[in-house]
Amino acid sequence: MATSKTNKVLIVEDDMILAMVIERMVKQLGYGILDKVKSGEEAIETALQEDPDVILMDIRLDGDIDGIDAVHHIHSSKEIPVIYITGNNDTSSRKRANQTSHIEFLVKPVDQNTLNRALEQTPLNAISTAS
Repeated sequence: MATSKTNKVLIVEDDMILAMVIERMVKQLGYGILDKVKSGEEAIETALQEDPDVILMDIRLDGDIDGIDAVHHIHSSKEIPVIYITGNNDTSSRKRANQTSHIEFLVKPVDQNTLNRALEQTPLNAISTAS
C-alpha cells in the first residue's frame, strides 16, 4: 500500500483527459494532488497562492501564457520544482525550457515508471520515509 508522500502536486495540463491520466498515475505512485489547472495564468496564481511541492507542467496551454513563461513567472517569486510533461519535443521548446530551472523534460505519452523516476528526483521525496 502506497503511503502519501505529499499532497501538493500541481498538474498544469489543458487536455482534461490527459490531466486525469496524469492525476491517476501520480496518485498510484503515492503522491497527492493539490490541483489541476488548464492555463499558464491559473498555474501562476495557484503556485504562488498554494505553494505546491512540485509542478507537472505542459508547455502549450489555454490562455495567453505558455508553460515555460509560467515557470519563469513562478520562479521569479518562488523556486518550486518543475517537471515538464509535453508533446512539444521541438528544439525551440527544449531550448526555452532549458532556460528555466526544472527537474526533467518528459515527452508525451509518459508512462508511470518514467513519471516515477522524475518525481523521485524532486525534493519532495526528502519528506517521505523509506521502509
